Amino acid sequence: MKLMLSLLFVICSVLAVPTPAAADTPGCVARSEYQQVHAGMAELQVQRIFDTGGRSVSTARGHDVRVYRACVRPRLAYVSVHFSNGHVILKFAVWP
Repeated sequence: MKLMLSLLFVICSVLAVPTPAAADTPGCVARSEYQQVHAGMAELQVQRIFDTGGRSVSTARGHDVRVYRACVRPRLAYVSVHFSNGHVILKFAVWP
């Protein structure tokens, strides 16, 4: 009986472990991912959270604006992050 309970505990523990970000929404941004990004974060951190590098739409003097595809209704949603010297200074999103 103890062996069976131990085995059940191990199986439940493995199933409860969250999967890495790369597995949940590759190539698009979910609201939960967007909410994890905050001012001061490095561009590489944002790329890891979003699972995509996005597309640069404006670059000037160390300032870069990148747009990302939203996972839900991407034609109606808009997600952008503004970086200054490689760090987040502003984020903006419109969700349908």
